[in-house]
Amino acid sequence: MEARPEAVFDLFDGMDQARYLSWHPDHKRFVWTRSQGLQVSNRFYFEEAIAGTLLKKHVVLTSIDGGRHIEFAPTFWLMRPLLPRRVFRLEAAAGCHHR
Repeated sequence: MEARPEAVFDLFDGMDQARYLSWHPDHKRFVWTRSQGLQVSNRFYFEEAIAGTLLKKHVVLTSIDGGRHIEFAPTFWLMRPLLPRRVFRLEAAAGCHHR
């Protein structure tokens, strides 16, 4: 994404169905399932199509660091070996001056 890390963090922090759908055409559904916003232990459910397959995932936020790091993992323990965690690291690119 071409945006300041803080703006991307705010996008995730305020995620809802409309934002999720507008972010990418393969996104199908998003809902917070335990509290809302980027805080450790909050949970959400999302659906996305990857290579023609609809994936449905229940996840929990496991690490949030200063608006620059977002990490989540599946809530179902059997899924963790297959998808141990997803990480978004938000960094400004060198020479990038987004407003």
